Amino acid sequence: MLTYYLVSTESAEEIKPLTDKECREILNVGPEASKEEIKRAYRELAKLYHPDKFATSAPEIKEKADNAFKRINKAYQILMRDVE
Repeated sequence: MLTYYLVSTESAEEIKPLTDKECREILNVGPEASKEEIKRAYRELAKLYHPDKFATSAPEIKEKADNAFKRINKAYQILMRDVE
């Protein structure tokens, strides 16, 4: 499931709003995850998909990594907003 959300064929402009469940799947955290657990998961994925890591990659790979990074950021923002 994680791969589907991160390496989708949608361009950055086409990224649809994410549900809470999708956000948790993207970051691979459970429904009871704390802010610290969400932050830790976000940082691990951000390191893997950061655009700087793909600066010398082929354009299509750069685009997929950039889209994945944007989805990771969006999921993180949504979950951090919703977690107490």
